[in-house]
Formats: sequence, C-alpha cells, structure tokens
Amino acid sequence: MKNRIDFSSLEEYLSLDINPKQLAKLLDELAYEYARQTIRLIELEKPHELYIHPEVTSFIWHLKLLREALRGCKT
Repeated sequence: MKNRIDFSSLEEYLSLDINPKQLAKLLDELAYEYARQTIRLIELEKPHELYIHPEVTSFIWHLKLLREALRGCKT
C-alpha cells in the first residue's frame, strides 16, 4: 500500500497572493538552497553541523512531483 500525502494544506498557500507557478518556483529555490547548504557544509568539513534526515530522498522526490504538478496548473 502506498502512503498517501495530504495536500490540503496547500490550499492556504494557493489562496494567498501566490499562484501555482510561483509556488513551484519557491519549491525549486527551497530544494536548491538545501542542496547548496549541504554541499557547503561538506566542503567546509563540518559533518557535525550536517544533519540529513533519513527520508530526505523521499522528501525531495515529493517536492519534485509537486513542483511538476504545479507547473502544469492553469493560473
């Protein structure tokens, strides 16, 4: 059985002054910043400051799927 994700909280974001494509852009920026910060800590050899959640791969995958879905929305 696949886990189902409750996206009802997105209603709050989309009801504010943001459209689906703007939210998709925000998700892109979030993923980029997360990757950039992770790489920076590795380069600075500060592994004690680096915490990677065990399910980060799943989180990023769902962000990608959500971003793609949002980009396909009509505004």
